[in-house]
Amino acid sequence: MEEQGRTFPVLLVSMMRSAEVNGNLDRTSLHMAEHYDKENRLNGKVRNAGFNVENVLKFQKYDCK
Repeated sequence: MEEQGRTFPVLLVSMMRSAEVNGNLDRTSLHMAEHYDKENRLNGKVRNAGFNVENVLKFQKYDCK
């Protein structure tokens, strides 16, 4: 993974390196997949909330005229 440059997040590379040394590669892989799934869902919610706020502000702008 390290040889791929900045393709993978530093946290993932470090966790996988540690897991290889400790023999916990399967558990760590699942844990990291869950972590990035949660992060992705949260980022989607934040983007969606920002989009909704922008639309509300646009509608308020037109309602004031």
